[in-house]
Amino acid sequence: MANEVLLVCTWVSVPFICLYLFYTFVLISLPDYKASGRLKLTTRLHSAVRTEDFYFVFLLPCLNEEKVIKKTLEAILSLPFRKILTVVIDDGSDDGTSDVVKSMNDSRIRLHQRVLPDARRGKGAALNSCYTKLNRAVTRLGINPDQVIVAVIDGDGRPDTNILSEAVGAFANPRVGAAQARVRITNQSKILPLMQDLEFAVTVGAMQNAREYFGCVGLGGNGQFTRLSALRTLGASPWTSCLLEDFDLGLRILLHGWETRFLSETFVAQQGLTSLRKFIRQRSRWVQGNMQCLRYTKSIWQAKMQREAKWDLFYFLAQPWLNMLGTVLQIADAAALVRLLHSPSYEHWLFIGPFVWSVRVFAWMLLTLTPGFLWVSVYRKRFFQAQVKTLFLAGLVFPLYNLLVLPSVWLAFLRHVKRKNHWVKTERLTEPNTI
Repeated sequence: MANEVLLVCTWVSVPFICLYLFYTFVLISLPDYKASGRLKLTTRLHSAVRTEDFYFVFLLPCLNEEKVIKKTLEAILSLPFRKILTVVIDDGSDDGTSDVVKSMNDSRIRLHQRVLPDARRGKGAALNSCYTKLNRAVTRLGINPDQVIVAVIDGDGRPDTNILSEAVGAFANPRVGAAQARVRITNQSKILPLMQDLEFAVTVGAMQNAREYFGCVGLGGNGQFTRLSALRTLGASPWTSCLLEDFDLGLRILLHGWETRFLSETFVAQQGLTSLRKFIRQRSRWVQGNMQCLRYTKSIWQAKMQREAKWDLFYFLAQPWLNMLGTVLQIADAAALVRLLHSPSYEHWLFIGPFVWSVRVFAWMLLTLTPGFLWVSVYRKRFFQAQVKTLFLAGLVFPLYNLLVLPSVWLAFLRHVKRKNHWVKTERLTEPNTI
């Protein structure tokens, strides 16, 4: 029986491993997408667009961001655009967040304070409370909502100096409803934040680049931009209570017929987590939000979008469940192997044993070592952020880093089953050096 279980696990696992490797090679080999409708700005055109065409409203949902909010606001206000308004949404902070904001005394900063019991109901609720006032103000002032771009930045987010130029280039196409910037990590001196920078800058960046070809770029994390007219198509409360509210928003924008773009030539930097416990807790929230988005499966299937876009979205929504299946297979595989090694009879190994072991060793080598070093080579070529020996260590650690998703998935599944949907905020660190 153990032989049969071992063989079944091998034959089920190998196709998934091959597909994963094929997907990795495709992501790495795809050239940077160049959208035909994206505007490349000359100096003169840049100046004209900057002063006349777009209004950028930055929304910063904050809960106890005293350690980081001042430098974030300074980074936003230093961007070379005139029509910028920054709204700090203090979602019931009990530290000095609001005091720091008030002390800056800048006319381009507004403080929107929420108090309990309305506060601390999740990021989506905080954004919706500010969106209502923004919508009224735009209508009252007679501003075209197509020209208003709403940017969501976390309390620790630091936008690159060219981020608004890249956003203007994307939103020059009137069909574009949203855009997502690349995400970088600031505190790369430790291995866990370095792995997060590798993941966000390179792996996620490559996925977003592929989605440009498919037509389904997703919103995720810091640096998401949305046209106000696109938000209006989603109703009075564009953000939902989903724990992955950014992806949820971007998906519904796609389903309403808008296009989305990836701003690959710019980024928003943020803090990386240094605690494994906090890292797993954060990822479990993201995975649970992914599970909540499964309700859009029928809408995706019926939507008028590219077939490749639908399959990419289905693959994203299936990831938690595939990881759970993989865990079950690995446990069954290990149990069968232990039982087989303790069996007094080895007759069946004369044929099955050598074949199974050769396939297992080959698959294990490919799965654990190849992807990590491929991504590290891309990371070093494009970003040059660390020494060779550090990047070699990152390549070795990459498989272990991927394994951290497994406890996150099962924790998310248990919370999802028990309907525990409350928001667990990621705590900030003492301010690190920026990129």
